[in-house]
Amino acid sequence: SVSFKLYDNGSGATFILGYELAFNPNNDVVTPIEINSRSVAQTGAYVYESLQEAINACVLGDNTVTILNSSEEDVRIEQKEGINIVIDGWYQELKGTIAIDGNNRSNGTETLTIQNVNFVADTKCDIIYDVKTGNSYAHNVTIKNCNFTSTNNSHDVVAARFEQSYNVQIIGGTFNGLHSVMQGKSSDTERPFVIDGITVNNCQSGIALTTSYKAVVK
Repeated sequence: SVSFKLYDNGSGATFILGYELAFNPNNDVVTPIEINSRSVAQTGAYVYESLQEAINACVLGDNTVTILNSSEEDVRIEQKEGINIVIDGWYQELKGTIAIDGNNRSNGTETLTIQNVNFVADTKCDIIYDVKTGNSYAHNVTIKNCNFTSTNNSHDVVAARFEQSYNVQIIGGTFNGLHSVMQGKSSDTERPFVIDGITVNNCQSGIALTTSYKAVVK
């Protein structure tokens, strides 16, 4: 597919309107998908005015949710059997949190990847975290090439907190003005936390893995 975006000519380069031309090789039809300034995210051939709506639209199999514009919202992801999700931020700014509910399964195989998102926070929060109700067991989560910034450098923002999860990876990305990169707890010896190739700037703490029996930091 080919995407076109129209911006104004001002210094702010405000996004106005866009189209994605999706080519269908089965019938040689090119179908334009309108992406306007209210469109926040896209899943498949449909665009949505919130990231939560785009995530809710994911179906069995592999899904890519593309963030089209900067937004401010808190979202919740319930990991369901057979639904693999990639959230690709295109380095748009997301001011909000992502709560991950592993659906009380300690052996789930589906995957969740959050990549290329610029997360911004100006108040105390955990930006990406597992839901603490029951035994959530968020699982097979990869946070890749995302940037996390606390705009007030108050050192009370945690980029990722996982306290009953397994097979969680943080790969690449920068962490600026936070309390810490990750707060984690895990008793799983076979599916460790992995932190690889990150850059930390002006953070109060780095990585705190309490009662974690196995972790890999590179």
